Amino acid sequence: MARGLVLVVLGVVGSVFSVFGQESAQTLRSFGVGWIVLDIAQLNEALQTQGYPALAEALFMWGGGNTALPSGVLGEYSLIVSNWYGSTAVQRDDKLTRFTLMWFGGIAEHPLPQIALMPWELRAGLAVGVGVSNLTVLDHRPASFSEALRSPAATFFTRWFFTVGPQLSASFPVITFEKSHALLLTLSAGYVLTFDNGFWDQEGRALKGPPANFNGWIVQLSVGLR
Repeated sequence: MARGLVLVVLGVVGSVFSVFGQESAQTLRSFGVGWIVLDIAQLNEALQTQGYPALAEALFMWGGGNTALPSGVLGEYSLIVSNWYGSTAVQRDDKLTRFTLMWFGGIAEHPLPQIALMPWELRAGLAVGVGVSNLTVLDHRPASFSEALRSPAATFFTRWFFTVGPQLSASFPVITFEKSHALLLTLSAGYVLTFDNGFWDQEGRALKGPPANFNGWIVQLSVGLR
């Protein structure tokens, strides 16, 4: 219920304030890629104990964001609605481990003093949102559809969590267009803190299991149009 309420609030905020973004030259629409480094050593230990291949701790992600509340509406602060997705799979013989991570939330940013003789735009931000992770393990590969029904091979787990994390961004105008529009290259780095009860959901049944959280360092490189 709480997760759904957070998603609704974020969606409403993005929709309501999008009208400000449409009227401001400071709106930004971006797409990028990134990596999040997770401490999933305990999860990998549990997987390997049961004969499944371990996952890489650095997960490649991609996504984008849109300015929902531009700078000037609430002082120098701006609000960006963003979503990210990542997936990785490791196979050994017939056994397979697949892990996906999705995140949706808002990022409040404030500009920092610009460095002399440097064209970079520096911003400090705080990201708050909701994430969901999916874990799939495949024990064997059935030879036919009927065999797959008779002897299911895969187990699927889901785990929700809340996130909050500080980040620092630096944007560089690659190309400047008329009317103050520009193509920006942005590099962001931050740390993600996650909060959940540590339970995986397997078709409505809560199962306690590692990792303790999905905290991690995240680095993103994106291209945006302002």
